[in-house]
Amino acid sequence: MMMTLPETRSRKSAGDEPLPGYRLISPLGRGGFGEVWKCLAPGGLQKAVKFVCENEDDQSTPLRQEYEAFLRMKGIRHPFLLMLERVELLGGELIMVMELADQSLEQRYQECRNQGRDGIPRSELLSYMIDAAEALDVLSRQHKLQHLDVKPANLFLVGGHVKVGDYGLVGRVETGNTTEGKHVRGLTPKYVAPEVLQNQIDVRSDQYTLALVYQELLSGKYAYKGTTAEEVLFQHVHGTPDLSSMIAGDRTALRKALSKRPSDRFATCLDFVKALLSAELDTPPPKDVEPTAAKTTIIGLNQTQMYHRGTAETLSSRTAAPLNATVSGFSASGMYGPSVTLRIGGGPNEELSRAFPGYRFLAEVEQGPRGRVIRAADPMNRNHLIHFVRGGNGHDLEAVLRAALTPSPAVVQTIAVPQSRVYVFAVPEDWIPLRQRDVQRKAASEPWKRHEIVELLKPIAAGLDELHARCGFPHAFLSPQTIVTKGARTAMTGYGMAEMLRRTQTELDWISNDPYAAPEAQAGKPTTASDQYSLALVFVELMDAWKPKDLRGQRRNDSITIQLDKLLEREIQAVRRATTAAVGERFATCAEFIAALGESKHHDGVVLEDVRPIESTARLLGRTDHADPPNPEDYLRGLLQLLPAPTTGRTAAEAVKQADHRWAFRFPVLLNSDMIRMKLDSYREERRCEAVVVNNETLTFRTATKLGKPGVELTVVLPGGTNSHAAELLILGRTTGGLDAGSRTISPALVEAFEQLKRSLQPQDDRRWHPRTRIDWPAVVYSVNDGLQVGPAIPVKLCDFSAGGASFVPSAPVPPGHVFLSFPEKPAHEWVILCRVVRTGDVVSVAYVAN
Repeated sequence: MMMTLPETRSRKSAGDEPLPGYRLISPLGRGGFGEVWKCLAPGGLQKAVKFVCENEDDQSTPLRQEYEAFLRMKGIRHPFLLMLERVELLGGELIMVMELADQSLEQRYQECRNQGRDGIPRSELLSYMIDAAEALDVLSRQHKLQHLDVKPANLFLVGGHVKVGDYGLVGRVETGNTTEGKHVRGLTPKYVAPEVLQNQIDVRSDQYTLALVYQELLSGKYAYKGTTAEEVLFQHVHGTPDLSSMIAGDRTALRKALSKRPSDRFATCLDFVKALLSAELDTPPPKDVEPTAAKTTIIGLNQTQMYHRGTAETLSSRTAAPLNATVSGFSASGMYGPSVTLRIGGGPNEELSRAFPGYRFLAEVEQGPRGRVIRAADPMNRNHLIHFVRGGNGHDLEAVLRAALTPSPAVVQTIAVPQSRVYVFAVPEDWIPLRQRDVQRKAASEPWKRHEIVELLKPIAAGLDELHARCGFPHAFLSPQTIVTKGARTAMTGYGMAEMLRRTQTELDWISNDPYAAPEAQAGKPTTASDQYSLALVFVELMDAWKPKDLRGQRRNDSITIQLDKLLEREIQAVRRATTAAVGERFATCAEFIAALGESKHHDGVVLEDVRPIESTARLLGRTDHADPPNPEDYLRGLLQLLPAPTTGRTAAEAVKQADHRWAFRFPVLLNSDMIRMKLDSYREERRCEAVVVNNETLTFRTATKLGKPGVELTVVLPGGTNSHAAELLILGRTTGGLDAGSRTISPALVEAFEQLKRSLQPQDDRRWHPRTRIDWPAVVYSVNDGLQVGPAIPVKLCDFSAGGASFVPSAPVPPGHVFLSFPEKPAHEWVILCRVVRTGDVVSVAYVAN
């Protein structure tokens, strides 16, 4: 999530943990009542966290308003609504953890402006408007809510799609045009509907602001000319929007959406965007032959059913009202490059009625160079994705269709030809795209195991090889979107579509910008080896070693960047061969490529046949002279007996008096020296302390003497070295004037000063299931991946140790997953304990699997 907010002084610092396991990384934006930070969440996932502070002058805003909005939104889920994952109300602060976006539309707009454009290109912007409109309509129609803060900064890009976010002003529409009976605070003057200014919320209020956003992002021109907030607010109610910067078709749609009376606007936001899509462009429409509506022939249904229907109704009475026949194309997926104008005679309802009588049109999904996609329900009320692909003139595609329709367990699709040169591919939505499965697993911190990926892709590879041998042409559109799953089954969709387009299209925009396409496929000459290239990219993407770039409006170069440290050596070699530009040097079949991923002909380290919780160091090093390991409980008990007394929970009253009459107080803290200095600066400013000594080793400062209380001098001993981490911090203190030099008990003033300083440095209590002990033992970790391959030894410095886990500072990056931890300078050093990495970074935390 990215935000642009007015600057104010930050109340947070990098490294803070406002919630256990959520470590702040960097600020994304700040405002008068709070701030937004990027944070590292449990499992190594990056999230956005928003802090809303209570207003001391007015307890009703903004914290309570944000919290009430959260209560309205917490049960709503939609792919185009930014996910709100956790909300905590701690003291006078509301903490909200949410999905981290790539950027906002405001930032995308600025990118386009910096490139010399007026704004975001129309075809790209329309794809974003579809996403936003669908989300806003779901809020309005299903939940009777209006967002009330639709603006470029609150529309976020995630993987090429727009997600609506920042729900702090969400309001409920009760009956008629009335609100819940209270004024909505925090409105943005540029983006507010006139009725909202009059303390009313209508189901079409968000449509008004979406129209303002569309004009501004497209043309760079705002609809009203006011120079102050007051002038703009007045013009929302009484002014006429300036639409001179827009094309004629857009002006008509915008004029309706910006009507002062909500009842004069479109029924829904999606209707408004459809009107924009239907706007006349400067390019004249192609001269198409009128489709014949008399007869629809279903060529076949892959798998088990075959249909044949005679005369079909021109337009089924059960379908929704048809869209305008002239539709400007757009690409919602961000995958297919620049959009084109595609005109399908009669609109999707008429084509749907001819292809599949009795199906009901539900929603537009996308439209681009590969055709148009809609969502429809069959007579049994099961949803399907319907893809319309237009063929060219004079091309006999019967052989392609029959090849694609020959039953195969690797392909799930229905193909219909309603005699209008539009070929219709349908896929039931209970088959879930692999991309969706991938997103769900990563969001749940459940990354794929490499053997899972190999098993998942095996039937795809076998199916591709069988189709290549039988049909003679490749899939060419293979990606995580065209690979679908249902339970334990895996199959493909869209087979034959690329071959149809290759034979009928003169332009290459249907494949030239596909990030999964092999170089020869991008040039319009795909071969059966091209599918192997795409399959390799699917594998490395699921391994989180490669991410496809958004190639909208540009061609991809032939080089791809893969994070080799995420792959085993055998996988690197297999992927390199499968993705080489020299087609003849690739594997003979897709199945051979998948087999090479699982074969271990050689390796750099030891590969274990199994993993035990306590393991022999000799075995990890490849030696055969290893004994059976001890019982895990006995091993841990022996290590814990070597530890000093735990420091967790120590209070300042337990400080120890030194020979120089100063009192020494130690407490656990995981901070580096820079962070300690930053927090101490804030502490000194807040308490108006006087700095006495400041150097690279210590910080000494004094508090002023107050009536009835002596002054205090505190010295903080910093961890050695620049940016070094402290596992246990030492603070030396005394009262000024030497009043307690001969006392055997610590003074209450010094205890209070110690405790205040501890809370400033470590605002949250140190919590674990097991008491931890701060130690600085040297240790060694060995990583072990899903292929049970042992990595090289990584020396680490232990920070703390407990019966449940440990933390350490590594000398080299420690990969996520599992590691073996050993203590070479301690008794029982010949054994290592298996651990799960629970947090990575400068300090790594692990939990024992043996427990």
